[in-house]
Amino acid sequence: MTIGITGASGQLGMGLVRHTLARVPASDIVAITRNPAKLEQFSGIQTRVGDFSQPAGLADAFRGIERLVIIPTGDLQPGVRIRQHADAIDAAVRAGVRHVIYISSVSPRPDPNNVLLDSHFATEQKLIGSGLAWTLLRMNVFTDSLLNAAKQAVASGSYAAVPGAPAAYVVRDDIAAAASGILTTPGHEGITYHATGPVSLGPAEIADILAHYKDNGIRHIVALRGDLPSGVAMAGELRHANELVSFIRETTGDWFNIEVACYPEYHPQTRNAADEVKNFKRKIDAGANAAMTQYFYNADAYFRFIDECEAAGISIPIVPGIMPISNFSQLARFSDACGAEIPRWMRIKLEGYRDDTASIRSFGLDVVTSLCDKLLAAGAPGLHFYTLNQAGAVSTIWQRLGL
Repeated sequence: MTIGITGASGQLGMGLVRHTLARVPASDIVAITRNPAKLEQFSGIQTRVGDFSQPAGLADAFRGIERLVIIPTGDLQPGVRIRQHADAIDAAVRAGVRHVIYISSVSPRPDPNNVLLDSHFATEQKLIGSGLAWTLLRMNVFTDSLLNAAKQAVASGSYAAVPGAPAAYVVRDDIAAAASGILTTPGHEGITYHATGPVSLGPAEIADILAHYKDNGIRHIVALRGDLPSGVAMAGELRHANELVSFIRETTGDWFNIEVACYPEYHPQTRNAADEVKNFKRKIDAGANAAMTQYFYNADAYFRFIDECEAAGISIPIVPGIMPISNFSQLARFSDACGAEIPRWMRIKLEGYRDDTASIRSFGLDVVTSLCDKLLAAGAPGLHFYTLNQAGAVSTIWQRLGL
């Protein structure tokens, strides 16, 4: 499958190229830009010149592409952006593109006084009516844009990221990762995704969601507090996962089977080992039925944690979390953020492979399969895989385990 990325030399575009390189071969990526020199750092990808202000050449730039992501242009003159996007969609039709993903905004609407929302609305309608398979990724404002809105917020006394939308923000790299996931995995046609940013839900809103789940026969819930946004000191009214579990039980009784998280190598905010088990036990006492762990690569950390839990009177199933290895830089970033340890011998080995993706994946399959085999042999009640939308590695591990 050939993937096309417009605006590839911009900040979002380059992030999208980087994330997509971790998912598919470089030769499958076509980067479309006015400035090919900016993309020389990405070896192996195809680079084509494409300029939305010169629509006559866009069909040739899009030729042979199956899935195309359109990143909005930066021209906010009234009517110009709408025309540029419409020309790009027409060019995609002529070029034989099958599926277009458009990165839009939350709360798009026809509004002559707001060029941003007006242009996103017009582009969405044009794409939906084009006959192409389509996906919309609606996002809130980028974090760095908050600085630009500061003067207006001070003058007016209020701030909304996008008028009519939740006052929140998103991280540019997260949007790039989400768009890459849509580009490189099957499905998504006719779906609108909303990336609204960190907005805490209150009890009434959560109760409505639980009622909706119950009405649709859903019986299994994973209850997580979630990561707090950078710079936010505390969450909303339900500040901890045990409070969320209690609320679910008070609201719905025994309808749901509730799973919670636990951390054999300790949560980043844990002050000491004793607190880790105490905090976990609060979730169990609140009504959790089972748990899944943060991923780890040291089986002894899991076994020690199980012993500590049993000593504290915790007897629910604790399923080990498994993270397949296919991208070392991504894994290192995740691990540093969540407190999961990459053993020194593994880190040195992975660093030594540098950009050799095939060797990283082969080594990762061997290490993770061995870990899973050891855990199951010792009586682990199952395995929970963190796939990151890459099911191939999980499937291979599953086959190697003979399951």
